[in-house]
Amino acid sequence: MKKSILLFILISRILFSQNQLILSPHPTEKGTKFSFSLQQIKSSNKPELKKLSEIKINSISVAGSFNQWRRNENFMTYDSSNQIWFVEIPLKEGIEYHYKFVINDTIWITDPNAPNVTEDEWQNGIIIPIGYNKPYAINVNPPFGKRITKLQEFSCELFSPQGKIVKSSIECFLNDKKIKFTFDERKNLLRIKLPKNLSEGEHKILLKFSDDKGNRNEGFLTKFFLDRYKAKIKTPEFYERAIVYEIFIRKFFDGNGDGVGDFIGLKSKLDYLKQLGVNALWLMPFNESSKEHGYNVIDYYSIEKDYGTFEDYLNFLKECKLRNIRVIKDIVINHCDTAFIYFRDAKNNPASKYSNWFQFTDSSNSTWKHFGIEIDMPKFNFENVDVQDYFIRFIKFWMDPNNDGNFEDGIDGIRCDAAKEIPHSFWNRLRKEIKKIRPDFLILGEVWDGANYLIPFFEDEFDMLFDYPLYYAMQRYFDGSDLNGIERTMLHQTEIYPNNFQMMRFLSNHDNHRALSLFNNDTLKYFQALVMLFTLPGTPMIYYGDEIGLIGRTPPENVRQKMMWDIFENNLIYNLHRKLIELRKNYKSLSEKFDSKVKSLKFISTNNQKVKAYLRKKNNEITLIMINNSDDQVRNLFVNSVSKNNKGKVIFALSDFLQGKNSEREIDLKNLVLQPREALILKLEN
Repeated sequence: MKKSILLFILISRILFSQNQLILSPHPTEKGTKFSFSLQQIKSSNKPELKKLSEIKINSISVAGSFNQWRRNENFMTYDSSNQIWFVEIPLKEGIEYHYKFVINDTIWITDPNAPNVTEDEWQNGIIIPIGYNKPYAINVNPPFGKRITKLQEFSCELFSPQGKIVKSSIECFLNDKKIKFTFDERKNLLRIKLPKNLSEGEHKILLKFSDDKGNRNEGFLTKFFLDRYKAKIKTPEFYERAIVYEIFIRKFFDGNGDGVGDFIGLKSKLDYLKQLGVNALWLMPFNESSKEHGYNVIDYYSIEKDYGTFEDYLNFLKECKLRNIRVIKDIVINHCDTAFIYFRDAKNNPASKYSNWFQFTDSSNSTWKHFGIEIDMPKFNFENVDVQDYFIRFIKFWMDPNNDGNFEDGIDGIRCDAAKEIPHSFWNRLRKEIKKIRPDFLILGEVWDGANYLIPFFEDEFDMLFDYPLYYAMQRYFDGSDLNGIERTMLHQTEIYPNNFQMMRFLSNHDNHRALSLFNNDTLKYFQALVMLFTLPGTPMIYYGDEIGLIGRTPPENVRQKMMWDIFENNLIYNLHRKLIELRKNYKSLSEKFDSKVKSLKFISTNNQKVKAYLRKKNNEITLIMINNSDDQVRNLFVNSVSKNNKGKVIFALSDFLQGKNSEREIDLKNLVLQPREALILKLEN
């Protein structure tokens, strides 16, 4: 009897251990299995999970990038004996997917057992499915791509659906060199003690292992980023005071009458852009492409034929140089088009010398890793040095096409599309090579993620990143859901990013809602957001057409419409852009950089939480900005200790601007009255 009880306890423990393991997404014969445990939420310390234990769960589904985030497609089944919900979904091996669980059709939560989680607004689970028949690794720590701030042990669990992992079969490599490990066969737990002298930056761990049935995993590759100290970077000063304008050439202006925007048309509108106050252009991709948007590149050294000839491009560039307008080229190097000549050579041809240029997922080169769900966008393999060399040559070509060393015929910067999908080691190498040639060349990265995730990209890689954290903080501020997010975001950035870091700050771009639509066509909120955009530190960016009030909500094709050239007369939105850009250029405090060394921004408390107030400083110049984020008049407002005599000179008032009045007057800061949705800019005595 005692033996039976002991055997039952032992079997129960084994089953419980197995159930714990399989809560994390893992391969099965039918696909990838996702699980959700009711026992886990009952014992969790996380508030968002504890709340779930108080409600009746009727349904759970999995929504993600594999099903276009449809919550009514992949429903889980409830296993009452183990109190576990589960579903098996056939997913393509080797593709990175983001996902969430949806409870009762309304509550979206992060999978508590996700192998990795995005560090952005959404906190989506991340999974890269693996094949069922071969052994695999789970519970990898640090997770793939994670930044760690102190040296720690690497660990993971090795599993096989077919048999037992054989310890003698395991090989471990750190940055391509063999490294010692320990393996607990009872727990399937592998540990690697990382060397104390490990350098800062990105590191690779490669594992090879087999089970006792002869199934072998020849390469489980993971990466982490060691970041114990703030980097020291130097960034191009021009962009600290620049006004950037994003252009979709195809939709901007047609110069040759064929109905498609082109370089001839763009050149003819440079005076318009100069008059607006713009001095830097971000051009969406203009290499030959199979798609209208240009992000499927076929030929990296040609001009999109719809945009004109190479001579048209050079003439446009020459006119930009004459007007001191810098040009930033959008480069798409994470992936290409299936019509790219090297991919055509390698597809279905394992013997091709370009096979290792791409991330094929089978031995016949008939399937491959691709960007998102776009199968016609095959991803490059940046572990291949030949790929790195190719793209460094490509960038150097567009910097100086005639190779004479003076850069008069070349671009002034690059916007790196999908930068987070390319290894840090490449960006580090690129920066070293490019800055050696031209130190004032801008390297701008698109890393659509949270503030902490951005840190490694400033570690001797990029000059500037897109400030999505502030974009979302602005959105939440004006919808009233987080009144302190802007202050919290900007102060946090100075704590975690190196001095001289630069941020591209925006209200819209080609992947997001039009700016006016972001605020649900509420022009007053949009005007207030513009005041903040042009008075906060960072590099303001305007998406073409936003300055005249174009509207549109994603999907992207709805926000990439033709520019309208016939609605400028008495256009308040256009006039406000011009006015705010003029103020930013005339008052240097408004464009002064802000980091842990240069304290040019200070948020000020008032006696009314509806009012956001902040100071901008440069030398002896001090400006005060106040935003009344309400539809009510604010009376008896007091702004504390910002001026010697508690007086300020108004240099801009939104209410005056809307009525066509002159704003210049002196006001008392001890007893202010702010009109509904007011935005003030004041100059203070030092």
